Amino acid sequence: MPSSHKSEFAITAWATGKNDIWWLTAEEYDRVRRDCEILGHAYRSELRFDMVVGNYLDIEKAMLGIAADYMVKLVGDASWFLRVRIDLTRRLNNLLSSALMYVDHTKNSLSQLYGADSEHARAFVSKTSEQYDKHFAYRLMMELRKHSQHRGFPMSLANVNSKWHDTQNGRQMSITIGFNIDVSDFEMDSKFKKAVLRELEETGPVVDLKPMMRGFVEAIANLHEATRDITDSDVEESRSRIFEYADKYFDEESEPEKGRLDLVRYESRGDVAEHHPLPTISEQHRIEVRKSNSIVNRLGSRYVTGR
Repeated sequence: MPSSHKSEFAITAWATGKNDIWWLTAEEYDRVRRDCEILGHAYRSELRFDMVVGNYLDIEKAMLGIAADYMVKLVGDASWFLRVRIDLTRRLNNLLSSALMYVDHTKNSLSQLYGADSEHARAFVSKTSEQYDKHFAYRLMMELRKHSQHRGFPMSLANVNSKWHDTQNGRQMSITIGFNIDVSDFEMDSKFKKAVLRELEETGPVVDLKPMMRGFVEAIANLHEATRDITDSDVEESRSRIFEYADKYFDEESEPEKGRLDLVRYESRGDVAEHHPLPTISEQHRIEVRKSNSIVNRLGSRYVTGR
């Protein structure tokens, strides 16, 4: 056991009340603590991206539900349309806010982890600029985020579109929800970015937000894929080391199930001065979330229909 006149370092199930200890050197402790930081960044990044995807799905599902209500109940008076507009605007605001949160938090997280002037942080900033320059949907939605935060609703119009089609089952009516903005609303906003406004005006007096929304989420997915590429080698190295220590601990203690472990620094009296949970459990969840959002970067070329 290490001597008691200086700080001591260990991996233990301290938080669960177990006294079994795997002692570490100070160098090993610093390395594992860094591993916890790297895996923590990766986990939070996946959760932030999953929030963007979840808010996008909320809008798509809401539009299908609204169309189904209209088809079955033939609702559609002024009060109903107002409620629809408010509901979709709330969901759109959630999407825009979570997307901006993803961009800002990821930039800050990479800067804290590697340094603001590091290659990792600069690569993310460069990829963000690339998505902005490449995708009108990204430029528009980020500008709508500023507009909605400070000056007004990001959605001006909500309407029901119905159309008859000749099918092998006879004539059938399709019903979709219009989710649009009136460009003239932004012409009166002196703070709306002029270059984006000109692009809007070239698109037409009324712009359908649905393809813009899908293109925007695809651009965020491209950013997230770049974030993974920037950190994946470090993440895999840290993951391997963390689970190696966890396997050693539980093999030695003959535990039937692997639970929570902590990285602990003890003071000379044996008091806990610092502790960090090893991210073994959150790592499993991170992998699950990552797999569930693996094809979002092709979202701009797809849409959902109830037909």
